[in-house]
Amino acid sequence: MTRKLKMNPEGIVRLEKRLRLKIGEAKNLCFPGPVSSQDTFCVVSLDQEQIFRTGIHEKSNNPLYSEEFECSVPRSFRYLSLYVYDRERFPRRDVPIGKVSIRREELAQHHGKDTWFTLTPVDADTEIHGQVRLEISFNNKKKLTGPTSSVCSYRMKARVRSCNDLTIINDQCDPYATVTLSSPTRSVQKKRTKVCKENNNPQFEEEFSFELPDSTNLPICSDTHSFAICSQNDISRTQLKVNLYSQGIFGDAFIGGVKIPLTSLDPCKVHDAWYVLRPRCNSSGLQRTNRVNSSIRIGIWYNEDYVLPAQYYQNLMNIILNSTTISPISSSPACVFADVVPHTRDIAKPLVKLFLDNNKFVSMVVALAFSECSGTSEVNTLFRGNSLLTKSVDEFMKIAGSRYLIETLKPVIDQIFDERKSCEIDSSKLRPSDNLTNNFGNLYYYCRQVLSAILSSSLSCPRRMCEVFYTLKNAAVHSIPECNDVRYIAVSGFVFLRFFAPAILAPKLFQIRSDNADRLVDRTLKLISKAVQSLGNQVASQTKSGSFKEDFMSPLMNKLADKATIDYLKKFLDIISSADRAHVHNIEAPIVLKEGVMTKRAQGRKKLGMKNFKRRYFCLTTKELYYAKMRERDRPLCNIAISDIRAVERLEENSFKMNFMFQVVQPERALYIQANNCVEEKEWINILTKICENNSNRLDTYHPGAFVNGCWQCCKNSQDGAAGCAPVSTTLISSDIALDIDSSYECQKINSLLLANIDKLDKLQCDCGAVYTGSSQHVNCKIVEDPKSCFGTIKLIRNEVCYLDSIIQQYIRKQQETMKIGCEEMPIDYDSGVEHLSVSVTSDD
Repeated sequence: MTRKLKMNPEGIVRLEKRLRLKIGEAKNLCFPGPVSSQDTFCVVSLDQEQIFRTGIHEKSNNPLYSEEFECSVPRSFRYLSLYVYDRERFPRRDVPIGKVSIRREELAQHHGKDTWFTLTPVDADTEIHGQVRLEISFNNKKKLTGPTSSVCSYRMKARVRSCNDLTIINDQCDPYATVTLSSPTRSVQKKRTKVCKENNNPQFEEEFSFELPDSTNLPICSDTHSFAICSQNDISRTQLKVNLYSQGIFGDAFIGGVKIPLTSLDPCKVHDAWYVLRPRCNSSGLQRTNRVNSSIRIGIWYNEDYVLPAQYYQNLMNIILNSTTISPISSSPACVFADVVPHTRDIAKPLVKLFLDNNKFVSMVVALAFSECSGTSEVNTLFRGNSLLTKSVDEFMKIAGSRYLIETLKPVIDQIFDERKSCEIDSSKLRPSDNLTNNFGNLYYYCRQVLSAILSSSLSCPRRMCEVFYTLKNAAVHSIPECNDVRYIAVSGFVFLRFFAPAILAPKLFQIRSDNADRLVDRTLKLISKAVQSLGNQVASQTKSGSFKEDFMSPLMNKLADKATIDYLKKFLDIISSADRAHVHNIEAPIVLKEGVMTKRAQGRKKLGMKNFKRRYFCLTTKELYYAKMRERDRPLCNIAISDIRAVERLEENSFKMNFMFQVVQPERALYIQANNCVEEKEWINILTKICENNSNRLDTYHPGAFVNGCWQCCKNSQDGAAGCAPVSTTLISSDIALDIDSSYECQKINSLLLANIDKLDKLQCDCGAVYTGSSQHVNCKIVEDPKSCFGTIKLIRNEVCYLDSIIQQYIRKQQETMKIGCEEMPIDYDSGVEHLSVSVTSDD
């Protein structure tokens, strides 16, 4: 089939980057200093920007962190780093034990793997970040040596233009640059720029002139691009060195440098290029080995996807959405994807979002549920495996039920965090100060509180979830009518084992809490989660609770799982899976959508009030945005109704010389807020934009700069109420907070997964073709029921995947043709083998 759709040069092609980390255990940690708390935690950073921090694990040199982190990466970076810290109480400071640093280009080697990394030492010389832009040119000038003789004097001009993302030391960066020309035949020539105060992205724009070694009558040879203005022996040892320092009270700190051999430059051209800053040449921090072989296990998933305009994915989307109409379901695109992609969760997430966005998810569940029920021989294992159906419903509940989960569990989870009561009932793990009877009472009380919160929330369960639960129950009852309890078995596994229990175990992962649980609270949550799972299993079981893996749980479960409780649980399941609940609207109440501590600029309501910056606790609900001094302890200092938010936009960095700032524009003023990192900044802007995008009073224009010193920094207008000078950002996001779906991106995720597993797709197609043509008797795949229809499905998928890949590769080639080594996106790095290509950065200016 000939395609008429071609790459539109004006079409928006975007690069989406996503990172997921699973931090496992560390081994043989070597603690610095004679006195150590041995309380450790991990910090994840993009270059020098912290984006995630684990909880603290006490008194162990082999801690098990077991934390997962996932985010969209909104900017470019060179290194992904994980630091392990030892928390020191006296004095209060955190001491680095070691780190793991991985270049962005090397992340693909570890994608989808759990890898043990050796920790390397952390010192100032290895903590170098940023890049510098230099402009270098050469000229010659004749110098008379006699009445009829002369000699050429050659000079080099070096302009230090600017720097990006310089290293920040102790929350300070006052940079300046030194420029040095070293030659074996001349004394060292050294120049220095001015100091740029409090700026790790300084604009220097200072030019320095250097005299090169005298000519030995060797002319400049532009056609061969050779450097012939002095003897080759001299020039091979002549270097231009640019070092960056941060000025400090107790001495200036080295923050990076670059050495440029003059042999790498064409003297006939002006060189304007970006260079990566490197550590000192005598630094061996990165090469030193850890004497005690400390290590940490990390699972890394990093994806970079080029996303084409929406029209390019229409055919692929139609193929995928037709999965609900294909019979048998095993020949559908969705099932083929699940068989080809190794990890079902990876393909389930984009599939769920596509079907949800097109209102076909329930139809998909119907087809998959009836298929799975027909192949189930043991009722108690129904919907308990890791199939496409179960993984899809898992992902669906995280999307559709996030607000419901927070509303139901947050009050009792907060109570557990605040009270910190001991609930250990395993006698082998009791502390000397513990009382088993008191602990049992505490745990029983908390379990009852959690159960009460869950059972009283049946009418608040989102309508979409009720529809899915009804579909699962209906498929089970029709397929296995002889089992009276199958109606509960079909739903309880999803509700208790896959929804509530994981959220109780890891409240931070499900956005119920913004902080990590300490060891005491973590153990309490683990025991409550076990109890909830056990109750979910017993709803449809006639056996008593005496057959647990842990004997210490039996007394608790015997007390919890009485007949009245089981009856309440069944009633709860009946309500959330009833036909009526599947068609009623969800009861909405103010829900906490996001919270955290950020820095805000005082709004200056008083005429004489100082507009300074202060740390405040921010909370966004479905009704308002407010901030207070302390989390949930003080009354709000300011409440902004969602209906009063007129725009949410980034703020220009030069307004206050601060990164990660954004503005919430209100009718009378704008609230300026600084997030803690780029990931947090993007998350706050996205969710604030989503929740207010349907406001009738939204602005069409805004001011990218702040109103400071009597004028707008962007347009210099002196009127405080002047109309904006730039259009507001356009968004492609849904008005439903729970369903923020970018269909083009989800299609590209599927396309990338299939390309990565194209060999398996080809093998399945070959097997299916061999069977239905009669050359083979079976397919090496359990899910295929009809090889002929499956072959046709795979052919359609493969054609579309190859077409999309050709368009993307065409776009990448065009980008590579226009991008030169030495530009800001591709700086020259003399430590990564790029320096031999540096002649390509020359330009005729």
